Amino acid sequence: MREITTDEQLRACCEEWQQRLRLQDWAVTVKFVDRWRIDPSQAQIEWCRWKKAANISVGRPGQYDPSECEHGDVERFVVHELLHLHLFPWEPEGEGVEEKLQEHAIVCLAEALVGLKRQASIGHEEGEE
Repeated sequence: MREITTDEQLRACCEEWQQRLRLQDWAVTVKFVDRWRIDPSQAQIEWCRWKKAANISVGRPGQYDPSECEHGDVERFVVHELLHLHLFPWEPEGEGVEEKLQEHAIVCLAEALVGLKRQASIGHEEGEE
């Protein structure tokens, strides 16, 4: 897994996943922010569906406690937030059971998609040897 630590890498990651998720018609900006600005989240998205524009804020990787190792996966955060753009028509109101279920589904989907990409990359690298 390639670590994403610069704004340039973060933008490249977002562009790659916008293509993979067929979200190229959205104007998405992504940036690192101090974690305290989005705590307790690791990343957040704000969008305007009428303009098809979104802003993703990702907590700086160096600001996570080492015991939160899964919380430093910037690529997974980006995918998670982008998936919200596909699901916004079904966005639950408030913080009830529906919201928790949708978040759980998005977490699972993001983990699966990023995991599959990484498996394919490892298989591709092994085939080159």
